[in-house]
Amino acid sequence: MGDSSGSALIIPLLGADEAVGSWRAALDPSAAAGVPAHVTIHFPWLPVSLVEESDLQSLQDMVCAVPRFPVTFRSSRWFGREVLWLDPDPKEPFIALAAESAARWPGHPQYGGRFDAVVPHLTVGFGDPQVLDHAEAAIERLLPIQDLACRVWWITRAGSQPWEVRRTLDLG
Repeated sequence: MGDSSGSALIIPLLGADEAVGSWRAALDPSAAAGVPAHVTIHFPWLPVSLVEESDLQSLQDMVCAVPRFPVTFRSSRWFGREVLWLDPDPKEPFIALAAESAARWPGHPQYGGRFDAVVPHLTVGFGDPQVLDHAEAAIERLLPIQDLACRVWWITRAGSQPWEVRRTLDLG
């Protein structure tokens, strides 16, 4: 997720945040803006001003149809040499939720349509590859990291304000 204003659907992973939160706080602007370790389901989602009760009901229906599931992070990966991330296992529930969300709100493409496919990931950080190499080495000593995907948060942000949890929805 970027550092811009907007709205997003994420699966917070608070257990993983305990393990990598200090690295994320230093290397990921979203962490500094109040977002814990997570896997993004839809970003940007609907602008707050466009969200109607029917959207929230559709979101609830989508989320409760997916059972809670354990997730394990066994390895780190890179997008180029600019972004360090952790690879979730399994990926399929994240992919299914992202695809369902994209289908329900097609006017708001994932990441503004910049990528051909959505890759489920937990971002550790952006920036200097040497700093990220150091973070990767430290985090790899903590792997595997286990957590439970049990809810989706709708989060919003206005300007440079911290991200705010607007709605918490439990997985089925």
